[in-house]
Amino acid sequence: MGLRGLGVKGLVLLAFAFAVDAASKVDHHTVKMHSSFIKNRNEQDFSDWEKAFQMADHNKDGLVPVKDAVKIFKDHYNLVHHIPKEKGGRGPAAAIHFMDDGSEFEKMVEDMMKWSPEKEMTYKEFIRNEQDFSDWEKAFQMADHNKDGLVPVKDAVKIFKDHYNLVHHIPKEKGGRGPAAAIHFMDDGSEFEKMVEDMMKWSPEKEMTYKEFIDQLHIYVDIKHKERGSLYDMAGKIFE
Repeated sequence: MGLRGLGVKGLVLLAFAFAVDAASKVDHHTVKMHSSFIKNRNEQDFSDWEKAFQMADHNKDGLVPVKDAVKIFKDHYNLVHHIPKEKGGRGPAAAIHFMDDGSEFEKMVEDMMKWSPEKEMTYKEFIRNEQDFSDWEKAFQMADHNKDGLVPVKDAVKIFKDHYNLVHHIPKEKGGRGPAAAIHFMDDGSEFEKMVEDMMKWSPEKEMTYKEFIDQLHIYVDIKHKERGSLYDMAGKIFE
């Protein structure tokens, strides 16, 4: 299958691919945030995120600037995960605990959506981009079989496969193709390996942190986008 075999919809959706800093594998606040979002998405209940958005909307006009996503993350944590210190918890989170996450979110929407930090998001715009923000981290964790926060370059193909199955999989009984297998992404895995070997001097056995992977994925997607720009344009018209 690969990016080519997935069709233009897969190409377009792959572009929405930037996420959180490497600290996510160890940082309490970031892990809680992303775990909650995945749970909420599975349950289709984003009510706590909507409350956090409203708390960060100081003007009460239904809009929050991209640069204030960090406040949404902080307010969500304090709504859902805060345990007072007197009860054995860490106490409330501060915005500084989510500065890396806020910066990465800003960079993702700047690169992929062309939004400036001052762009004012609606709640719907925020939650859609927060979903894109979380999927690649989950796929990386699924491919991290040793649970040590590292995935070898040669296993990037597994990350691509797991991401596809998280985001695009439609069961055959519902008219879909069924789950993807690693073989469907062999071309993409090989191209990614070659790119990081040429640019970073990484061997296939090099073990990547999440940040290392996502930084290189961004470059890879950008290269593919430039190579296949006409397909992206076509896909935008077909799937709009």
